[in-house]
Amino acid sequence: MNLTQKIKNITFQNPILLASGTYGFGLKFTKVINQTGGIVTKTITFNPLIGNPPPRIYEIEGGIINSVGLENPGAVYFSKRVLSNLKNLTTNLIVSVGGESGEEMIKVIKILDNQLISAYELNLSCPNIKAGGILLGQEPRMVEKILKEVKNNTKKPIIAKIPTTLCNPIEIAKAVENGGGDFVTITNTIPGLVIDVERQKPFLGGVIGGISGTFLKHYSLYLIAKIKKIIKIPIIGCGGIKNYRDVLEYLFCGAMLVEIGTLNLQNPFGVVKIIKDLKKWVKKNKLKDLKEIIGKIEI
Repeated sequence: MNLTQKIKNITFQNPILLASGTYGFGLKFTKVINQTGGIVTKTITFNPLIGNPPPRIYEIEGGIINSVGLENPGAVYFSKRVLSNLKNLTTNLIVSVGGESGEEMIKVIKILDNQLISAYELNLSCPNIKAGGILLGQEPRMVEKILKEVKNNTKKPIIAKIPTTLCNPIEIAKAVENGGGDFVTITNTIPGLVIDVERQKPFLGGVIGGISGTFLKHYSLYLIAKIKKIIKIPIIGCGGIKNYRDVLEYLFCGAMLVEIGTLNLQNPFGVVKIIKDLKKWVKKNKLKDLKEIIGKIEI
């Protein structure tokens, strides 16, 4: 039995996606990437961004706090210099799009729209910048407006990666659906602060960072189990996945796909084992289709 699903006219060979930023733009580790359901690139903005000053990463038990700051070469460079080098990808290429407004995101998409791209993921929830994504994603009416505007400017499926802090994530997910979004990703990192006791100052160069890792899983599972009851669009689960059992928990709670992030930074080949183990579990339990277990748990 294979793990293939066709969702919104996109064929995913398995439910494993590589979360934004963890494999850069997909130029390296191609053999690993091609074994997954797809890769989400680093976030692309209209203009190049240099990101936050160092230090950018702080390791915590079971995860990291990052303050990269959306460093990227900009939409024009990505379109002309990067996309042409991704022709060896045989899996889905999902481009993460960021910006300080819906208008900026539309400008990015108009530059990038390319047959190599399977879908776009709108970064509405990056907590390590002072303006942009997280502000856009905290207000339901603004989220709905952005989704409608973006959908009017591309025929490709739109994924919205939403924030879950300082807002009502259930209302935000519903706004994504109302705006015509095709998928919603739950959840991104949450804001965190690291203090350097010796210097008596914040440790990270960008001051605020995004916390990711294993502890996010149970919060994300709870949100997905709740949100799946009020929306009909597919949910992509994200947060703290380190093995195939974590993937199954997300599927049980209602996610159709998952994104794996922090694990990729710790072990770039970890997803390969997860996929193999997931196939073994599915075969052992004699499943014919993943839909047999998706959303099985109700709360």
